Amino acid sequence: MIDINTFIGHWPFRRLPATIPNELWDLLQVHGIERALVSPIEGIFYEEPQIANEMLASQLDGRPELRQVAVLNPTLANWERSLRQCCEKYHIAAVKLHPNYHTHRLEDSPARDLLSAVGEAGLPVIIQLRVNDTRSHHQLMQVPDVPVADVIAAAEKMQQVNIVLGGIKWGEAQGNAAKITALPNLWLDISQMETMDGLRRMIDACGTEKLLFGTHAPFFYVRSAIIKLDEAQLSAEERECITKQNIKRILGF
Repeated sequence: MIDINTFIGHWPFRRLPATIPNELWDLLQVHGIERALVSPIEGIFYEEPQIANEMLASQLDGRPELRQVAVLNPTLANWERSLRQCCEKYHIAAVKLHPNYHTHRLEDSPARDLLSAVGEAGLPVIIQLRVNDTRSHHQLMQVPDVPVADVIAAAEKMQQVNIVLGGIKWGEAQGNAAKITALPNLWLDISQMETMDGLRRMIDACGTEKLLFGTHAPFFYVRSAIIKLDEAQLSAEERECITKQNIKRILGF
């Protein structure tokens, strides 16, 4: 299995069960996960997320099972240099955007320019709709979710870049299933799709080819993502598609 969406670093609001690569890998491998994409939590909060990318790169050196995802902020003037460095020096697997924490809109020209450049680099972009539930946010840091409609609009206008809806909820995915299915460059991370028989119903709505296995570790228990797969009563082909083949296709593994 390949995990599309994990994190490493320090979350300022509570202690996480894993903050360094060894701890994260211990959580993942016990459940049969063979490879994972990981982004730096500090990239969400640092004024210069490239510092967080550099820190993560040094931590992941010699850890091929953990592939780096760089966090970039299109409102910063140096994002092109950061992207180039991440590609050439750190050989990143993907780019992650946090439009809500970095206070930009996907329709703005800096974000569009960044998406275009990432597409030209042959990398997918994970647009993280939320990191955790807004009800658990610190009272002095209330961060709204990224609207799904904004990501769909960006995917419609920029079909040269592959986009993953990170942290999408089941209701959001179900309500936009027709638009999602129609876009060849849009995929769904299943880590926050939480409802009764949600994965099976999502397959019925979108098909297996749109779904990517993600755990959202270490914010979420890894076991909960495995149970989601088990309870959907997937065929071997469906399980292989969601947990490995779709991710390989968009990452070029």
